[in-house]
Amino acid sequence: RCLACEMQSLARPEVCLFSASRTRQHIRAGPATLTHHRLTPPPPRSPQLAARTLSLRLRATMATPSPSYYKRVLPEPCVAFSSPEGRAIFKAALLSGGMECYMQLAEQFTTQAEPAYCGLASLAMVLNALDVDPRRKWKGVWRWYDERLLDCCVSLDRVRQSGVTLDELVCLARCQGVQVDTHTFGSFTLEEFRETLRRECSQHKSFMIASYSRKALNQTGDGHFSPVGGYFEEKDLVLLLDVARFKYPPHWVKTAVLFDAMSRPDADTGRPRGYVTLSKPPALPS
Repeated sequence: RCLACEMQSLARPEVCLFSASRTRQHIRAGPATLTHHRLTPPPPRSPQLAARTLSLRLRATMATPSPSYYKRVLPEPCVAFSSPEGRAIFKAALLSGGMECYMQLAEQFTTQAEPAYCGLASLAMVLNALDVDPRRKWKGVWRWYDERLLDCCVSLDRVRQSGVTLDELVCLARCQGVQVDTHTFGSFTLEEFRETLRRECSQHKSFMIASYSRKALNQTGDGHFSPVGGYFEEKDLVLLLDVARFKYPPHWVKTAVLFDAMSRPDADTGRPRGYVTLSKPPALPS
């Protein structure tokens, strides 16, 4: 069959524009002498075969897709930051002086770039809030922290698969030249933790990152890192600036609940969780 036949058969498979024996003649004569040759149609398929073919096609197009989610409902005892109750808590905490750390962190609030990047995103957020110069280009001519610049202690490929431990987060922070105070669970009491919250949240020269288990907060998942964005002493509430914003919004939680969440050891390493405070040494230039 000629090219014209092939093209026409896509739309009308039973029609052939040229007979094979007359192809050359038609080409010499031009389009005015085109003739049609009707091909013998295939025998009709049985209803059973047609139904089976249709079923197979439907099954192929309706294969079960991989699951996907749009956010999660924030469970109790957490209070969403933007809810009426959350706003009232924020206003009262702001007036009481427990939100001094919030503004710099809010300016740098970010969403983690990978599902296991909570530690890297929390650290990048705090480093930018501390005005630490990474001394490396981010994009174009700009030096700025994002997760990809935090690769000195553990490979990003490994972090993408399994995240970081508290010890690895400390190593990454020290690589950036900041001062890190580590507090693993068991080295502090609940009251000492409250005192740290009062002190750290009433100033903006250092910031806290908590390492905890989501399970204690009735959330899905397990190990997580979040910067601490404020403290309301009157109701003993901590603001967690959750960097997994695709999953949960920022939220308030009782200090005792967060304390319990930090008490649960890392399931992969068996090591305790806890929190770190990060500050810029006086000698470190901006």
